[in-house]
Amino acid sequence: HGENSMAKVTYIPEDQDDKRPVQWMGVEFIPRKATSVENPALIKKAKANPFFEVEEGKKANDQSQ
Repeated sequence: HGENSMAKVTYIPEDQDDKRPVQWMGVEFIPRKATSVENPALIKKAKANPFFEVEEGKKANDQSQ
């Protein structure tokens, strides 16, 4: 059951004024908005990327923003 990896990934652009969303591994990230991600490869890469913040352990049915 441990395969159910779920995380909130937030894109933090280098330029504070940058409002453009980015496409990464098939997922669209809007700057400074947490996006639910279920792709373990993306979550792992995001952890290593300084422009992405990863918050793991959220329940999939938690839709609060």
